[in-house]
Amino acid sequence: MDREQRQKFVEKTFDTVAEGYDHPSLSWFDQTAAAINNVANIQANQTVLDIACGTGKVTTALAKHQNQPTVTAVDLSEGMLEQAKRKAAQHQLNNIEFHQMAFEDMAFGEYFDTVICSFGIFFVNEMEEALVQFSRQVKPGGQIILTTFAEGSFSPFTDAFMRLYGELGFEVPTPGWLRLCSDAHMNQLFSDAGLSKPQCQQYDFGYEITDPQQWWDIIWNAGYRGMVETMTTEQQEKFKQQHLAEVTRLIEQKNNYLNVDVIISVAHK
Repeated sequence: MDREQRQKFVEKTFDTVAEGYDHPSLSWFDQTAAAINNVANIQANQTVLDIACGTGKVTTALAKHQNQPTVTAVDLSEGMLEQAKRKAAQHQLNNIEFHQMAFEDMAFGEYFDTVICSFGIFFVNEMEEALVQFSRQVKPGGQIILTTFAEGSFSPFTDAFMRLYGELGFEVPTPGWLRLCSDAHMNQLFSDAGLSKPQCQQYDFGYEITDPQQWWDIIWNAGYRGMVETMTTEQQEKFKQQHLAEVTRLIEQKNNYLNVDVIISVAHK
């Protein structure tokens, strides 16, 4: 699909899952936000841009930082931004500005001390072009922070999901994050964008799945849902029944650790 089609697909997908994106089963998003807050080393009165801010987990964590940075949060999905705005209001945070926009439309200039894109850049085909655009928003000497999933994340459950999806006659997509699933991939991306080599650190945010519903909550409240919703209601019911039977077997066999390995990369302009 071309850029416009992909934007519309991503926007629709995340509008759909926005209300459930903060589900406890997706706990790695909270853990990643906390880790970013630690590595960002925000100083007093600095400016931060959170790109693809989603429901505002990173945005909120940074806005609550003791050094009180000014945070600008952007996302393509109106549904996600509504959740992020609600979160900011709940925490009575007045140092956040929200914008609905695509990566390509950002034109803030070299304004920010820190630019962050957590689990967002791999949704575009042209990652190098996107990172160059991110860099244009950063002051000289400022930092760029990206996060992605490491190879093997979401196994063994995603393997069972994709296998059955294909067996039922659907085209199995390659998750975008697999293009950026290692330190080597991160290093190459930053190099291709003309930036310095990033410092990469990997975190294990996985946990044991003890009930099949936990895994289905992940499917239904994250990007997998877009795949499920390509099915008819009858196909969805058949798929869910067969897939959760396989998940139950994985749990019974004690092969139930959900791998969620997150890479956080930090580079300076």
